[in-house]
Amino acid sequence: MVSVTAASAADQRIIVGIHENPPLIFTDSDSQVKGIAVDILAHIAKQAHWDIQYLQGSYSQCTQRLEDGAIDLLPGMAVSPQLEDIFTFNEETIVANWGQLYISSGASFSDMLDFDHKDVAVVEADIYFQFFKTILEKFEIQPRFIQVDDYRKVLSL
Repeated sequence: MVSVTAASAADQRIIVGIHENPPLIFTDSDSQVKGIAVDILAHIAKQAHWDIQYLQGSYSQCTQRLEDGAIDLLPGMAVSPQLEDIFTFNEETIVANWGQLYISSGASFSDMLDFDHKDVAVVEADIYFQFFKTILEKFEIQPRFIQVDDYRKVLSL
């Protein structure tokens, strides 16, 4: 989780950015905000007398809102040197996280070279996209990245 302003905690109203990132934070079929981070925040809020409000958006929208001060916390943001220059990160890890590639059934991929000149859907603001892109560039592999706002859109392409 990330915090931008300490003053917002004194106001007792905490606005939390939510992007679809299960099991950490997501909306269920009844549009209720759920997840591991939500449970942790509910516990903290009870003790700190916070009134938590959630603001839905894509990951890109949420990071921009955090930078602009429109939200106070953003669960599920991976730490990077660039982001540490902008935001304050919590000290404790909530969950271990990783990036994963999904390949269409029927597609034939045996190694990294097979990504050259292929369409690859990615979440534009995702840190794993940046890592993946850097690795491919080092091997001079040039896929056609289709950049979208969230994981659901990636999987629907």
